[in-house]
Amino acid sequence: MQMTDIRDKIHKRQFLSPTIIAKLPSLTTKNMNLLKQFFRISDNGATEKRMKETLENCERAPARGEIIKCVRSMDEMEIFASSMLGPKVVLRKTLNVKGSGKNVMVGRVSRIQGGNVTESVTCHQEVFPVMLYFCHYIPMVRVYNVEILTLQKIKINQAVGVCHIDTSSWSRSHPAFLELGSAPDGRKWAKWAKSLFFREKMLNEGVVMQMTDIRDKIHKRQFLSPTIIAKLPSLTTKNMNLLKQFFRISDNGATEKRMKETLENCERAPARGETIKCVRSMDEMEIFASSMLGPKVVLRKTLNVKGSGKNVMVGRVSRIQGGNVTESVTCHQEVFPVMLYFCHYIPMVRVYNVEILTLQKIKINQAVGVCHIDTSSWSRSHPAFLELGSAPDGRKWAKWAKSLFFREKMLNEGVVMQMTDIRDKIHKRQFLSPTIIAKLPSLTTKNMNLLKQFFRISDNGATEKRMKETLENCERAPARGETIKCVRSMDEMEIFASSMLGPKVVLRKTLNVKGSGKNVMVGRVSRIQGGNVTESVTCHQEVFPVMLYFCHYIPMVRVYNVEILTLQRIKINQVVVVCHIDTSSSSRSHPAFLELGSAPGEIEVCHWIFQNDMSWTDDAN
Repeated sequence: MQMTDIRDKIHKRQFLSPTIIAKLPSLTTKNMNLLKQFFRISDNGATEKRMKETLENCERAPARGEIIKCVRSMDEMEIFASSMLGPKVVLRKTLNVKGSGKNVMVGRVSRIQGGNVTESVTCHQEVFPVMLYFCHYIPMVRVYNVEILTLQKIKINQAVGVCHIDTSSWSRSHPAFLELGSAPDGRKWAKWAKSLFFREKMLNEGVVMQMTDIRDKIHKRQFLSPTIIAKLPSLTTKNMNLLKQFFRISDNGATEKRMKETLENCERAPARGETIKCVRSMDEMEIFASSMLGPKVVLRKTLNVKGSGKNVMVGRVSRIQGGNVTESVTCHQEVFPVMLYFCHYIPMVRVYNVEILTLQKIKINQAVGVCHIDTSSWSRSHPAFLELGSAPDGRKWAKWAKSLFFREKMLNEGVVMQMTDIRDKIHKRQFLSPTIIAKLPSLTTKNMNLLKQFFRISDNGATEKRMKETLENCERAPARGETIKCVRSMDEMEIFASSMLGPKVVLRKTLNVKGSGKNVMVGRVSRIQGGNVTESVTCHQEVFPVMLYFCHYIPMVRVYNVEILTLQRIKINQVVVVCHIDTSSSSRSHPAFLELGSAPGEIEVCHWIFQNDMSWTDDAN
């Protein structure tokens, strides 16, 4: 199995002494100002934000049976554990970090308490100015001591594993369910499953792709008869008590919770152009579809579940309505005491019938594919964007991209590394002409209403939200030594770069996108300014109705031109890399430190310059 990276990524700290603990204000969000004064934390910074999140976690409502306490010393930890488990408690810790992030083999497994369900107190370090642990008592667990072996069966570690037996009261958005493809009630969340979402370009004959596990994991149920439907209370959250009585659902259980979530989904606000209806019978489904699409409707279903979760080949593709953008009604089963479908009308889709073949080109299935054409009103946290690395407006979320950040030592000829997907995912736009720029309101959040009128942006939509986020980024407080400017033209960009670096500036861009997302080899490395620490201006495209760049002057960097080779040593690209030397003022929650396993000020951080991003330096010649 693959072992998680279990290394402690929090910077080294110590528990406070009992004398100082006695002077420490109570650790509550109400005492934020007192705590900020005590620890000398500046206003509105990353440290204040993370500190507040930690305190909110300490104060959060416990899950069923859970008891929470944040402790400031080993004595407090032991007292809490003893109060929960009795006076004879045993502390268990994982021996070391060997095996982290690698494929390992499980060796001998020791079952604590004979493998019986027991209770435990588990304590996790929190990010805080001093050492603080979040401890929680869990009433139903199994605990294991597990030998960790290499694939050659050499013992390298002794790890502690805790298995939570009752997860029925957990949030359905808990990362465990997202990763394992399940839910608090045991239902498979097919809609979040890996490889559920893909781009339309994949629907071409001969393409090999991973097919989602499309099997129906909901327990078998039937539609109610018309006679019983007539007696059924209206399916609304207001009628929860009546529905619980009707279906004989016990209070505060997983079934009640899931039933409520289903009803809330049926009542949720529709996306732009969407119409929602939850239906209790095939008749209701057909009536809804006909009311949306007209009297002549056709029902399409995937033929079977063959190919689920496997690599398959796309066979013949039939384009419904000739491949033109059309409208559809799609219906998904919901978890409910009886059969219930969540149906929604979608105004802009393309629909396909797709033959599914084995890799030996044997037909095994006929699947229906629906491609949503307009995703601009979707939530940016929708799993489709997380999986495909994009956003409602088409922007690549570079800051979360795997392997975006790396150490400077990787920039040596012959090193093999994974290259980020540096492709520009923002839809094509142009800089405004000088004439129009002169009429444009100032780009500030104070001018949001004027800018919305100027660009004809509707209220409360995804475009307004993303536009506001861009302006807030342009107005954010700079890091130490940084200078920020958002520019509306190449002239403005060059003027800003020259004002920061001097009149002789050089623009550098990455040549193309070849190698994106793949393992590549580093070729010849050219060290700008001889590899000395220098200053630069880097400009990144922002999501905005027209072309806009976020530029920032960074005083301590090293800049490189790097040849990118295939693993067969064929040159395919010339990429610009910027290495930030002083990271001490960066937020500790910055993705670079999460990816590289360090903290601000401890390491330099390097990143690629993406397609259409730009890097300016002084011309040393």
